[in-house]
Amino acid sequence: MKNQSSNIFWLLLLILHLSASSSSSAQHHEQPQPRQVYIVYFGEHSGEKTTHEIEDDHHSYLFSVKGSKEEAKASLIYSYKNVVNGFSALLTQDEASKLSEMKGVVSVFRSHPKKHRLHTTRSWDFISLLEGGNGEANHPYPYEELLHKASYGKDVIVGMIDSGIWPESQSFSDEGMEPIPKSWKGKCQTGVAFNKSHCNRKLIGARYYIKSYEATFGRLNNAEDYRSPRDKDGHGTHTTSIVGGRRVMNASAIGGFAYGTASGGAPLVRLAIYKACWPIPGQPKSDGNTCQEDDMLAAIDDAIADGVQVLSISIGTNQSNPYTQDGIAIGALHAAKRNIVVACSAGNSGPTPSTVTNVAPWIITVAAIINFDTWLYWQPDITAPGLNILAAWSEAISPTQLDVDHRVVNYNLQSGTSMACPHVAAVSALLKAIHPNWSSAAIRSALMTTATLNNNMGTPITDTAGNLATPFHYGSGHFQPANAADPGLVYDATYTDYLLFLCSTGYHLDPSFKCPKHPPSPSNLNYPSLAIAKLKRTITVKRTVTNVGASKSVYSLTFKPPIGFSVEISPTILSFSEVGEKRNFFITVKEESRQKTKPKAGQYAFGWYMWSDGIHIVRSPIAVSSA
Repeated sequence: MKNQSSNIFWLLLLILHLSASSSSSAQHHEQPQPRQVYIVYFGEHSGEKTTHEIEDDHHSYLFSVKGSKEEAKASLIYSYKNVVNGFSALLTQDEASKLSEMKGVVSVFRSHPKKHRLHTTRSWDFISLLEGGNGEANHPYPYEELLHKASYGKDVIVGMIDSGIWPESQSFSDEGMEPIPKSWKGKCQTGVAFNKSHCNRKLIGARYYIKSYEATFGRLNNAEDYRSPRDKDGHGTHTTSIVGGRRVMNASAIGGFAYGTASGGAPLVRLAIYKACWPIPGQPKSDGNTCQEDDMLAAIDDAIADGVQVLSISIGTNQSNPYTQDGIAIGALHAAKRNIVVACSAGNSGPTPSTVTNVAPWIITVAAIINFDTWLYWQPDITAPGLNILAAWSEAISPTQLDVDHRVVNYNLQSGTSMACPHVAAVSALLKAIHPNWSSAAIRSALMTTATLNNNMGTPITDTAGNLATPFHYGSGHFQPANAADPGLVYDATYTDYLLFLCSTGYHLDPSFKCPKHPPSPSNLNYPSLAIAKLKRTITVKRTVTNVGASKSVYSLTFKPPIGFSVEISPTILSFSEVGEKRNFFITVKEESRQKTKPKAGQYAFGWYMWSDGIHIVRSPIAVSSA
């Protein structure tokens, strides 16, 4: 009897255990994994499939991890069909993981929301003061001469990925402008408070991208923003008019500040608007906008197909992601393949190196000078004006972006790298007009190697503490547009060069490209600067310069090695007999054996090397750290 009772006890315990397990399992099934927006990236389209076939392919990938065709179609947000091959969809973490293991998939990553914050009539005059490299002008109006030479950017198409546009602003008038270039293939997308009549010969195209935003946050609150290319935030209107706003007399900010003529850097460029940034639900407008990564990738994909020649993206994040998980870097690589210049803001979170964003070497990463006496936010490729920039503004929001402020302005003062980026985009458009056959890499090189290390007083640029700044603050220096139009030599790079760079750093963005067994060192990318991290003993890198100056010219070398390192460059003389001719040289960097000059492990030291023919100065910074 005792034995039987014991058996019954254990049987009841087993039943309770199975019941609890069943209940736990049921609860587990009742709480499925949350779905989030992921980007699935395949590389580039081959051009062999129709848009319908591309979408069918994307659906089939989704169907393989979803329960039905209906669920697969319902989960799809974007199917990238122009240049970028990929899609974005609502996926669980398990579904994303399964997709990442499938044949043909390059990467699968979360669509990280990138937050952008508001990162003078005098800024272009200020640039003129810096022309010449010593804080003094070679000519009273060097920038004006550049504008004339570039026909004010006429017919160059600049794409703006931002928060939209206020089309009624005088800065976007098309008065006196010629017909839209035949190369333009874009469209004017209508929406709330925006119709086709808002586009013109100046504002030639406008689109908006909201699918991922609404998949993440729910449907847009119409009181918060316009479901159209119209800008309620002000940021997009401001950056766009810095690039290509027409000259507007008697413009000023609230209270009459910065009174004068407002003008974009390239007043006759054509503007194409790609609105991909929207208000952050539940947060004040002054906190900035959120820009979903797959919304931006869709915008870049369309911009490439539409025919833009320059892209200005004043958007960043506080974190740097691997290239395979960065929508801007992926889109910009496809743009660079087609020699579209992509300028991006470096971010306002400096001054430490790890805080810079948009660092892919095929992007021009722009820092902001925030005081005319130097002071900087922070690096990396080039520095441009970013303090109190007067430009057009949305009339749907106050100049302070505060709900308690009900003032309406046509122009507003803003500061940050968001303002510096469109300065570089404008000058890139002018260089495109003067040198239509130059690659995006050549334009970046021209901007970097002709930059100055002095402020408008002719003294060296300092950091916010008043100490001498380094390349980690200003990159190559503050840009000098007129000098960049005639740099003498350029460091060119091709799409293949970027793929080899990716191979050397362990990334792979083009499945059709086979990495060599022993890829070159990342330092061998033909860049207009040299950065070497954790040097062990000795390294030799190759650089190639292309003559874009006089047909017959001879360049001689001067250089300053970083403290604690020795530098040898060979040859020291480069001779050219024709335009377009290339010459190679080699740079050997060695760690000094003397203990007194040897830098601490991981500490960077800075130097430079410079080529000159007596007319042109082609300068490149060097940054080296020891292991």
